[in-house]
This record gives sequence, C-alpha cells and structure tokens, in this order.
Amino acid sequence: MRKVPRFETTDTVVRQKFSYVLENERIQTLINDLQGNRRLLGHEIKVEEERARNSDPAHYAYPFTARAMTSRQENLRAATARRVRRCRLVSTTG
Repeated sequence: MRKVPRFETTDTVVRQKFSYVLENERIQTLINDLQGNRRLLGHEIKVEEERARNSDPAHYAYPFTARAMTSRQENLRAATARRVRRCRLVSTTG
C-alpha cells in the first residue's frame, strides 16, 4: 500500500501546479495544430471541388478524395473539441 504524506509540502504543491501548467500548454499546442490541419484540409477540399467542378457531396460525381478529406476534417473537429474540454478540465483542476 502506498504511503501518503499527511501534509503536502510547498515544493509538492508548486510541482503539481507546474505540471498542470505544462499539460495545459501541451494541450493548447495540440489544439492549435489540429485547427491548422482543419484549415488546411478545408482549403484542399475546396481546391479538389474546383478541380472536379462539383461541390455537391450528394452528387454521384463528387470527388472521392474530397469526400475522404471531409471525413478527416470532421474527425479533426471532434478531436479538437475533446482537447478543448480536456484543457478546461486541467485549467479548473490546477
């Protein structure tokens, strides 16, 4: 069984707060990267739609690559939302 100290030292509290700050910064960096990738995918989808002269995803001739990139973009949007929630959780914890 792990022995838990009865009183936390100041050093322990400072280290814990610092680790929350570092984790929050890492999550923020990841969020920024994900948002940048989403923007890039959005641009590439538009380019592919212009190349194919078809911007209707319901149309049978809609480019498969644009469809795949749209799916990836939605996955990135969901991942970004999860990271934002995690960042808020870490912020309130620390």
